[in-house]
Amino acid sequence: MKIDRNTYSRNVQSLGNHEIIFREGEPGSHMYIILEGRVEIRKRTGDKTTRTMVTLSKGDIFGEMAVVERKGRSATAIAATDCRLLRLDENSFYDQVRKNPDFAVKMIKTLSSRLRNTDLLIEEVMGSDIDKQVFLGIADYIKRFGLQPNGDEVEFSGPELCRWASRHLGIPEKQAAHSLNRLVGKRFIQSKAQSGGGSLMSISKRVLMRIS
Repeated sequence: MKIDRNTYSRNVQSLGNHEIIFREGEPGSHMYIILEGRVEIRKRTGDKTTRTMVTLSKGDIFGEMAVVERKGRSATAIAATDCRLLRLDENSFYDQVRKNPDFAVKMIKTLSSRLRNTDLLIEEVMGSDIDKQVFLGIADYIKRFGLQPNGDEVEFSGPELCRWASRHLGIPEKQAAHSLNRLVGKRFIQSKAQSGGGSLMSISKRVLMRIS
C-alpha cells in the first residue's frame, strides 16, 4: 500500500514496547497503519481485567472506526513490541481515500473483513436455540426499555435481563444466566464488575445493529 511521501514523513510515530496507543472509551481522532512491530487490541472484561482480542502486525490498520464514526474507542491498543506507526487524522484519512486507490482498496477490505467476522460470530451463536433467543432478546429488551448508548456500547443489567427473559421469552432465569455467560465467553457481550453483587453487561452498538 503506497502512501505519498509528504503524508508519510509528517505522520510517522515511534512507540516503545508496552506503550499505550489509545484507551477504550477515549475520544478517537486518528487511525493507524503499522509500519513495523506488533500491536495488541484489548477489550475490557471487568473493572480491572482485559482480554486480547487480536494481535496486529505490519500492514494492518486499526482505529479506523473512531475516525469514520466519530465515536469513542471501542478497545485499547497497546504496542506489543517497539513499533513504528503511520498516524492519520480525519482529513488525512479522507484525503488518502480520495487520492490513493491502494489505500481505498485496503480500507474496503479491512471494513468488509470486520463486518464479515461479526456476521460469522452471529451465525455461530444462532446454532443454539436458547442462546439465539437470549441474544436476540437483548436487542428487544434494550429497545423496550429505551436504554441509551454509553460511548460505543449499550449497558444493561444481567439479572434484570434474565427476569425479563423468564417473563417474556419463557426461558427460566438460570438458563438465561447460563446463556449470558456463554455469550460473554464468545465475546458477543461483555460482563463488568459492579458493586453490590450486581452484574452489569454491555453489547457493542455495532453488534446490536446487526441483530436489531
